[in-house]
Amino acid sequence: MVPATRHRPGQRSSPCRRRGARRAQSTDRRPATAVVARRRRWRWPEQRTRPARVTLRSVHQVVPSLNPADALGRLTLQTRVALQQLGVDSSIFTDDPHDDLRAETRPLGELAGTARGQAVLLHYAIASPATDAAVGVDARRGLIYYNITPEHWFGEVSRVNWERVRSARLQLPWLADAFELGLAHSEFSRRDLVEAGFDVTGICPVTTEPPPRPATAGRPRHTVLAVGRVAPHKRWEIAVRAVAAVRRHVPDIELELVGSSDEMEPYARALDALALRLDAGLVMRGKVSDRELEAAYARAAALVLPSAHEGFGVPPLEAMARGVPVVASHHGALPEVVGGAGLVCGDDPLEWAAAVERVLTDDTLSGELSRRGRERAAHFSPATLQRSLATALAPWGLP
Repeated sequence: MVPATRHRPGQRSSPCRRRGARRAQSTDRRPATAVVARRRRWRWPEQRTRPARVTLRSVHQVVPSLNPADALGRLTLQTRVALQQLGVDSSIFTDDPHDDLRAETRPLGELAGTARGQAVLLHYAIASPATDAAVGVDARRGLIYYNITPEHWFGEVSRVNWERVRSARLQLPWLADAFELGLAHSEFSRRDLVEAGFDVTGICPVTTEPPPRPATAGRPRHTVLAVGRVAPHKRWEIAVRAVAAVRRHVPDIELELVGSSDEMEPYARALDALALRLDAGLVMRGKVSDRELEAAYARAAALVLPSAHEGFGVPPLEAMARGVPVVASHHGALPEVVGGAGLVCGDDPLEWAAAVERVLTDDTLSGELSRRGRERAAHFSPATLQRSLATALAPWGLP
């Protein structure tokens, strides 16, 4: 549990202030959203003075979309449970719910009247109408930040994604004025909020539930699993080159890649061509169901994630919870998540090859990583999320 941190004005870096001033003067660089025109600090309604103590009855959540199959959807649902256990009501507002969750959500148009005088938490992963809805409500406002990948990773692959993430990152300094609290899933991501100018920040960790059944005993020893979007910043080419090198000594090794390549087709085609040229044994599964993903974890001897930018890293956490040894990149929040329970590598594919081969061939090491991984994953429990939210929202008057 990490308490919220308040940053005095003098603690903000002068480059951040100068950058914010330049953006305020340059209207052509402002994101096309009403949040710019309406940014303001929250004030109590009526007298506009804050009482000494007001007990919150509700902390509502606002999301661009709600899908139980993606990380944002699962974390939103987990947060609702944690808030309800803290004694407050928590409705989820979105205009784009999954059909299976439509009955559990309310439209954005109802937010202003429902949340007035209470509190809202915006799950911010992309610029959307949900952002405007959260900023427009007269309530305490907090933001849960899903670290946004820098746009340069998408410039040569997907112009749509380049524009999408650039707009979302440019909004952050204005959101710092509209929200009095910024929460992130890792210390790495929290620093983005501080740099953007958020006065009070904290960490709201991702949680993992125990797998539906114990991982299959005696899993195949030569299946290396990679889980995540097929996108350039994941740097799956490092995994391909590493496994190709290991196959010289362990010919039957297979690299199984689970993740969607939507809007990233040029990168996916280049990755497939590289794997064929190097004879890397790559099998691209695409997007799979939860049951298929569990089966992939059950047959994996190791999970690899060579990402260059990761705001948290859910797949390593899921793998550790299932006793699958993890080999992860030293970039972003991955060392923070793995926490010494896995092997951490740099950018050299040969270093990755050596780490993967050790896990595949050294039963003692594999068993130790499996044990440490389960212990590490236990720290990311629903109880941890509940304590973090209680600490962050206590100044707002939780019951």
